[in-house]
Amino acid sequence: MEDNKKRSLIEELGSTFGKPKNSDSRYEERTGSLTGKDPSLDDISHESRTEIAVQKDVFSKVSHNDWKAFVIKNTGLRVNDTLVFRELDGLTQTGQFQIKTVEYIIKDSGLKDGYVVAGWKSI
Repeated sequence: MEDNKKRSLIEELGSTFGKPKNSDSRYEERTGSLTGKDPSLDDISHESRTEIAVQKDVFSKVSHNDWKAFVIKNTGLRVNDTLVFRELDGLTQTGQFQIKTVEYIIKDSGLKDGYVVAGWKSI
């Protein structure tokens, strides 16, 4: 009998001081997702980094901000994706790299299918 009283008291206190019914967890409260689908996780499979191997002369222009855009074969590229330019000396990587964040994308009929122009701001 005592166990039943404890259980009912715990249930009563839980319903009085518990979470609101429309929220299942802190995670859902923080993200604003009450339906279980977080808009920031819509496309979890999207690769946000594109690696581009370029020769020394092109790498120099990118790293010195002479070029602020690059034609890339990647139709899935999005704004805020990361471009990693890796320097090549012939067929050998030198170990040097530059990271750029895509600020704009141009998809034009003048480009070959599958290619876009990705641009970034210089810092």
